[in-house]
Amino acid sequence: MEQYEKTWFTTTKNIFTAVLIFSIATVVQAIMALFGGAQDMVSSAASLMGASTGFNFYNLVKWICIIGMAGGYLLYVMGLGKLSIMLKEKDMKAVGQVRIGGAILILTSLTLFFPLPVWLAWIVRVAELAAYVMMFVGFGTLKKSHAIDSKAARGFSTVYLATLFSIIAMLLGWLIYVSFALGAVMSVIGGILEIVAIILVIVGWATVKGAPAK
Repeated sequence: MEQYEKTWFTTTKNIFTAVLIFSIATVVQAIMALFGGAQDMVSSAASLMGASTGFNFYNLVKWICIIGMAGGYLLYVMGLGKLSIMLKEKDMKAVGQVRIGGAILILTSLTLFFPLPVWLAWIVRVAELAAYVMMFVGFGTLKKSHAIDSKAARGFSTVYLATLFSIIAMLLGWLIYVSFALGAVMSVIGGILEIVAIILVIVGWATVKGAPAK
């Protein structure tokens, strides 16, 4: 039993670390994206004048963030794999669904390295939505589990809510293709929901990490 508790703590701690990595990388990447347009304008103007912008700090930070996101999700998937073998069959299946979602997000994160044609960008967006839906279903099972400690179940319930907010934020962002004015407003709301989702997923996994093994 003591070994089981030690393994639980180590595994959930590693998962929490992975969550911090991809969450921080996602936030920094989003902030850098806001400045991306301005940076491109400066580079274009400098090129027209025959000048060089020198070291491209924006791209360096962007690449580091992408690597952080993909690497964080990879560690997340690996940690979930170790967690799954500690759980009952039903919960193991639920963690497997979350792992599939995480694996998809590894691939979609890596696409940020390249400019994509519109049709491929839409495939990536749909894949991201599918990933979050898979995780939403998985966490929905885990939050109702009686085979894990009640504190861990509360943590999974918080992550479940975070995943729901991420799905809603993504769908709201798509409204800009229906109506620019409506989409612009909904994108702001979606951005707020995404920030809340990032906070909740960190809080949720921190709760799971602090829960005793059962």
